[in-house]
Amino acid sequence: MTSQGLLDRRNEIFQPASEGWTFIQSSRIYANIESQPAEIELLDVETGKLIATAASLGSEGNTVRLAGKSYDVVGTEGKRVKLRAAGDATATPSYQARSLPYAFDVGIAVARRLGVPDNRIVAVITDDKMFVMTWIGMLNNAFLAEAARQDGLKCKPLPFGLCLPADQSSSVQAVLQKCVARLADSVLARQVPVERHADVGPYFQNFSDSVQKFARQDWLDHEFLKRWVDQISEVVFVPLTSDLAQDILAVIKP
Repeated sequence: MTSQGLLDRRNEIFQPASEGWTFIQSSRIYANIESQPAEIELLDVETGKLIATAASLGSEGNTVRLAGKSYDVVGTEGKRVKLRAAGDATATPSYQARSLPYAFDVGIAVARRLGVPDNRIVAVITDDKMFVMTWIGMLNNAFLAEAARQDGLKCKPLPFGLCLPADQSSSVQAVLQKCVARLADSVLARQVPVERHADVGPYFQNFSDSVQKFARQDWLDHEFLKRWVDQISEVVFVPLTSDLAQDILAVIKP
């Protein structure tokens, strides 16, 4: 600081120099916190809808993978990148971390690490609870849980699955199918507190109750849930003493 003219050294004592006093008396605010990074918008060229926002987009190739889906990059306009669903993507965007209570991508990665295929539901029963592993993320599980509660079932959404009463063990697949069928009426999604699980934007709290409900409804992807439940062909109950069950419980109760 002496070399910058902010301090004077006299008799082994440092005191503010003229530049130092100017700094001290200034009303300017200094900080080492970076400003909010600029983000680019990734838009569906067919519908104009926002798919996602990202901090940057890789320059390798003309395709990108978002939430497990491949898109072709068809054009850019400033901070907007237009995409079309297709292609075989190799690049992934770099995201700014905002709200991620375990998303779909993370769940699928964990399931693959544990050797669980797409068509199989694994479940663990401990005491009077049954943990049904869906791997489809907290938000989708929140929608399923709300549908289950509409049928009078106690159901709690988890990042990687659902917690149901153990006495429903004989009807797991039927329960999931019924939940997805109920969600065909998207009005049900209005009751799910989406804002607890996803970044709904800074203005959500300023909306009226009715507009907030419509905004929550927009987050339901019923077509995805329908494809997911239709591919399920088996439900396997994992013995509590097995390594897989212990891994599952570690994921549920970290």
